[in-house]
Amino acid sequence: MTNGKTVNKGVFNNEAVITVSGEKASFTNQVGSVLNNAEGGSSVGVIANACGGTVNDSGSLEAVAPAPCIWSGAGGNDKWSNPTNWVNGLVPQDEHPVVIKGEGKSAANVILDINLVVESRTLTVGVGDTLTIGGGGSGADANVVLSVKELGGLLTNRGTVVVSNYSGLRRAPLATIDNVGGIVRIACRGSAPSGGVTGASLVKDPCFWDAGGVTSNWSEAANWDSDTLPTGDDPILIRDADGEITVANLDVSFDLNSKGSLTVAGGQTLNVTEGVTLRIANQSPGGSIWINGTLNLKGGTLHNHYTGLINTGGPSS
Repeated sequence: MTNGKTVNKGVFNNEAVITVSGEKASFTNQVGSVLNNAEGGSSVGVIANACGGTVNDSGSLEAVAPAPCIWSGAGGNDKWSNPTNWVNGLVPQDEHPVVIKGEGKSAANVILDINLVVESRTLTVGVGDTLTIGGGGSGADANVVLSVKELGGLLTNRGTVVVSNYSGLRRAPLATIDNVGGIVRIACRGSAPSGGVTGASLVKDPCFWDAGGVTSNWSEAANWDSDTLPTGDDPILIRDADGEITVANLDVSFDLNSKGSLTVAGGQTLNVTEGVTLRIANQSPGGSIWINGTLNLKGGTLHNHYTGLINTGGPSS
């Protein structure tokens, strides 16, 4: 065909030559359609295969271009695995590029609730949109991994990628994560590659207080967003819990290492209880404590070696 358009909406059996030439010429295999190319069949030019189309090539098709699978967010939830969240009503197939670019006139918020491998294709997150890897809890959508693999795997992030607790972002040595203009945020117990990301550096979110326990004690794991206790190497944040003022009790002695930091946010309170020591370990460089709220020494001890930093933007007693 020259400057013509052919759209296959059913089953197309080819035993000859499909020729696509001219600037306006096209051959498109639509969603739900099948192109069967027999042993003697061939093509000249590019055949476009829609997301959800099938091409069976027993001959020698010159070029088949998988069309992108596009997010719509029309499914009533934000889960990747819901087919009705995609324009063609199908969860993206392995060979097709994937595009997240808003939901109508609003930003898209997509929860990747299944493991995904990006290999020989692209995944694009648009400006203002958010892709969250995993649900962050211990349910079915926890422990989710997004893997960008060689050859040809490309994650292009112009919005925000969030790596939830217990989930991960992986990158093979020759694969690419293009984060120019975007941000990748990693939860307290999330994981992501330490290098090989172009653009802005990755941001490690703090382990934060969410008051999920039955007490106000530091030592109760359910009070933390990851349901695990912070370590001395973590960034730690005492913040409000769903708008409620936090009063947290440090009931076990705790050492901040050189990589660690502790922030008491404005309006929040951390009590160091009797017989307990909050200490910045004797390491170089030292850890840091930032008091924008209130730190009360209720019979406890605050100990800083000369390498550490204590910034008191709020009251302490």
